Amino acid sequence: MRGTYSRELYRNRARHRATAIARRTTPHSQPPRYKIFLLTWLAIYPLITGIFLMFGSLLTALPLLLRTLLLTGVLVYLMTYVVMPKLMQVFHGWLYLK
Repeated sequence: MRGTYSRELYRNRARHRATAIARRTTPHSQPPRYKIFLLTWLAIYPLITGIFLMFGSLLTALPLLLRTLLLTGVLVYLMTYVVMPKLMQVFHGWLYLK
């Protein structure tokens, strides 16, 4: 009796371990593209508006290529490291809602 119980326990542990490893190694499901689009738009619109409100007069004095270079550099930095991580946390439930 004892050998049968310990064999079954070992099988259950091995099965559980294999399932846990599979869960860790499988990629997470991606949110639908339209939700990513809306979230990105929600982040970019106020950022660009705020940058133009604060630095618009300084930016208009610069040549177009330099102005675009600065604007996109600041925007991409803020989106990557500040805004999108926070928005992903806030909207996590909505993004991954099936």
